[in-house]
Amino acid sequence: MSQLDFDFRREPWRNTEILLPLLDQVFILQARCEGCGAPAYFSQRDINGQPAHVNDPLVMVGAEELYTPKCGRCHQVRGK
Repeated sequence: MSQLDFDFRREPWRNTEILLPLLDQVFILQARCEGCGAPAYFSQRDINGQPAHVNDPLVMVGAEELYTPKCGRCHQVRGK
């Protein structure tokens, strides 16, 4: 199984809290922030070149260029 730990709002996915205790092993993979190169823990959703708004739908299926890896300093969510 693989999944993201956090949604674009930097909130934990509910499934993570449910499934994590059931796993025997956990491997955490990490990307590099596209803003500064630091370790990236979050996925930033961009719409028309702007960070998504906190009230945008949680699930939005789209091309990979809508999401970019970001560190805590570079990650942005409008309205938060």
